Amino acid sequence: MSVNDIALKAGVSQATVSKVINNYPTVSAESVARVRKAMRELNYEPLSRTRRVKEKSEQVPLVALLIFPGKYFQDYRASFVKMIRSIEESLREKGMDLIMAHVSRVEDLPASVRHRRVQGVILQGGDPGEDVLKELKDIPSVWVSSHRGQAGNSLLGGNEDVGRVAAEYLVSCGHKRLGVINTMSEDPVLVVRCRYFQFVAENAGCQCRMYVSDSHGESWSHGEDLDMAAFEKQVDEQVSAFLADKNRPTGIFVPVDFQLAMVYRILQRRGVQIGKNLDFIGSDEEKSVLLGLYPRPATIEVGPTLIGMQAVKELCWRMENLAGDSRLRVSVAPRLVPGEKLS
Repeated sequence: MSVNDIALKAGVSQATVSKVINNYPTVSAESVARVRKAMRELNYEPLSRTRRVKEKSEQVPLVALLIFPGKYFQDYRASFVKMIRSIEESLREKGMDLIMAHVSRVEDLPASVRHRRVQGVILQGGDPGEDVLKELKDIPSVWVSSHRGQAGNSLLGGNEDVGRVAAEYLVSCGHKRLGVINTMSEDPVLVVRCRYFQFVAENAGCQCRMYVSDSHGESWSHGEDLDMAAFEKQVDEQVSAFLADKNRPTGIFVPVDFQLAMVYRILQRRGVQIGKNLDFIGSDEEKSVLLGLYPRPATIEVGPTLIGMQAVKELCWRMENLAGDSRLRVSVAPRLVPGEKLS
């Protein structure tokens, strides 16, 4: 009789069975009761305490964070680093270890994932393809992205609310002509933010112009560095369209802060004064980017630390409730961070 047999009978993960046997305090009372009942029905006798202690030291529960294509700009985002740190710290508090891998194809999956030596996976990024998803089948999982239709629970970054908060802020500042500048229209997170901004702005009776490029592929390549010149060229094209508009907006939303910094650079190079009849709001509260901008624009804090903590919490629930409903979606509400005003 094995731990796997008990896990199947109790409807929990092998990690949960191991925790019950070793008297971990983090397992719910319901899961403990199910595991102990399965042990009795299967006549399972735990190993001696000495051997359990040895196995406990050798078999620390392992979780994998897998990052898929579609989020190339995350290497430039402090908020992404904050989320990873939060995941790592939350797992450590629960006595679990973390491995991380960028995955574009099945061969990129860590051996511990392919050989089922992980107790769960946290998934982030775009659609990895059917081959990769097939390899992850039956492993408890949580997505920390805004994509729908995937197996496993999802921790959403509240991207609809990001668009709403941005639009409501500019409307509250008295702007009637609003707009969006975005050169990364292939990223689904930014698309959601921009579309919802437009929806809220137009519902408020405002004009909303969209200065959006069709592709940012020339600037990004998965696993490679940003082509700064190509990125600036693409942003410059959208800024040129904005400046050429005879009825151009006075309030602009740029859906990620480091792109907003490039918009500032181009406008200031062209002699456009920001802050007088022209206000901006970005997103993600990238302080390292915003420090050098004057006047400092408003931004939106998306709660990366809370997302990481909640992701671990939801994954542990999935690990203990393998037969549970996988349709759960949890949204983290964003928060406005006001900018500076010119005197």
